[in-house]
Formats: sequence, structure tokens, C-alpha cells
Amino acid sequence: MTSHSYYVVMIDLGRRGLEAVVQPEITRREVIARICSGEYRDISFIHHIHDGTCEDVTDEIKAAAIEAAFAEFSPVDLQALAFDHERDLRKHSEIA
Repeated sequence: MTSHSYYVVMIDLGRRGLEAVVQPEITRREVIARICSGEYRDISFIHHIHDGTCEDVTDEIKAAAIEAAFAEFSPVDLQALAFDHERDLRKHSEIA
């Protein structure tokens, strides 16, 4: 008996309902890449089906995607992003 492993990415389409993306050839790395690229948005959950079990890996995969997205920035870029974010928070709090 061969062991099958695949990911189910459930996308929330709002009023149109939910759509499950199930492609057995897609790896964990590819799921992360598709999240980073914006191809997978509004994710309800991600399940990893393997060895007859279903494991919820939503938080793990989303964390890996965030880490991968920020890995492309240098420390200087990250510092600039933090300063920009702080400035935006100050600006919006002054208006409100």
C-alpha cells in the first residue's frame, strides 16, 4: 500500500461560499509559495492529509508563509518598514 499525502486549502469566497483546492502534486513548499504570491487568499483552513489522517496545519503554514515573505527583506528594509508602520499609526491616531 502506497502512502498518499496532499494538502487541502479551503478558500473563503464570501457570499459565493467556500472552495477547496486539492491538488495531490502540490507540496508544502508550493502551498507556502502560493500564499506568498497572493494566489491563495482568504484561507479558512489548510489540512494535510497523510497516512489515513487529517491534520490541521493552518497556523503552521501561515506562519511559514509570513516568515518566507519577510526572509526576502534585509534587516535595513525591515527597520524601514517598522518606522513606516509606526509613522502611519501616529498619523492615523492624530486624525482620529
